[in-house]
This record gives sequence, structure tokens and C-alpha cells, in this order.
Amino acid sequence: MIWPRTILYHPKVILMRLNKYLALSGVASRRMADELIKAATTTVNNIVIIDPAFNVKKKDIVEYDGKKIKINQNHVVLMFNKPLGVITSMDDPKNRPIVADYF
Repeated sequence: MIWPRTILYHPKVILMRLNKYLALSGVASRRMADELIKAATTTVNNIVIIDPAFNVKKKDIVEYDGKKIKINQNHVVLMFNKPLGVITSMDDPKNRPIVADYF
């Protein structure tokens, strides 16, 4: 069964878009998750979902390629005041200063 539309739930229930759920669980970036969802690789409560905007409830069971996934709760957020002249990249073939040099 394929459900291509968003289901609306009671407003007090915590909702999250399916593509964000996949991204936070470490499956893929949000944009890549959109493509994976459209390829019918994700199920919510054993229903194939092809809409990245589908809202997932806290109690829903989400599977990707047949494996249950959960949101990774161990996030680390780094704040960095990038100096002038340093490029925002993790690698540079021209050997310019990059943000990775500071960590």
C-alpha cells in the first residue's frame, strides 16, 4: 500500500517530516532522503511512504530498507567564528586555509 499524502494528526502529537527523520537518524542528508523516500525505500508502520513531507509521529515505527531506524540523540554542535580568508570546506586542492585546520 502506498500513501502519497500527508496525514494530519491531533495538534498535541509531536510531528516531524519523514525526510528530516531520516536525516536525523543518519541515513542520508535531507535532500538525499527526499530521493530515497520517492524511491519507495521507507515504510512507516509497515506502509510504504513516497512523500518526503509525510509527518511522522513519535510512536510511529520507521523502517529504511527493511531495518528499523531511530533518531540519533547524540548530536554535537560546534560554533566556529571563521577567520577572514579561511574557506568553508573540509578539503582544498589549492592548499588554502580551511575550517578543518582549526579542529
